[in-house]
Amino acid sequence: MRVLCSCLNGEPPVDWNQCLGPFLNLCLVFIRASYPPYGLYVLNRVGAEDYIQGIYPEDEFVTSGQYLIVKSFPDFLARRLANLPSTANGEPHDRFSDVYTIPNIDQIDSKMKGRSTVVGLWTLASSSRESMDEVLKKCVLFLLASSTFCS
Repeated sequence: MRVLCSCLNGEPPVDWNQCLGPFLNLCLVFIRASYPPYGLYVLNRVGAEDYIQGIYPEDEFVTSGQYLIVKSFPDFLARRLANLPSTANGEPHDRFSDVYTIPNIDQIDSKMKGRSTVVGLWTLASSSRESMDEVLKKCVLFLLASSTFCS
């Protein structure tokens, strides 16, 4: 797993290969070798377990007050992954394979995706920097706009 973006240090880096000191931050956007390639990593400074959320193309990100809401669709995801064609050698598809593309994803509304699970990430606003929800939104929009996994 490699950090792409540190989400509490202001603007995402111009070079997404940079790491802005993940040990100082609470939320990171990462890339990994398996599907889904991108995700959110929230460090838990109080408890023993951190929170990791894979970012799938059908996920929805909504801001509401001081919360960033991540809405996932587990049944839609399970059906989509179950219907993937097998590879010739039985190995998983490359994380950026076209088999993960969802045609016309922008035309599929939440109700069509079925049951959802919702996670609310509390965001602390500060006048000295952009809010976490704004920075995370930029990170996610960057990934959605530039990644082959969600084209």
